[in-house]
Amino acid sequence: MEEFRPISVDRPLIGLARTDKRVILNLKKNAEKEVRVIWSHLLKYMRGSKPTHVDLINSQARKLVLHLQGVYRYAPFKSRW
Repeated sequence: MEEFRPISVDRPLIGLARTDKRVILNLKKNAEKEVRVIWSHLLKYMRGSKPTHVDLINSQARKLVLHLQGVYRYAPFKSRW
């Protein structure tokens, strides 16, 4: 869901670029290895928060389904910085 991209993808990628520039710079040289490093960093970030980003995304997806069924009025997720 697009509303989670800034907090689940952008924020950890910017943090990784600030702390370990090598990963981003080496993407062209050794893409497969670096993509694995980036992917594991994203998953660790998403699973490490309380509540986890995975749980938040699932919760919003359920709310969207209820909205489409006419049971619930959908309200977008608003992250706290």
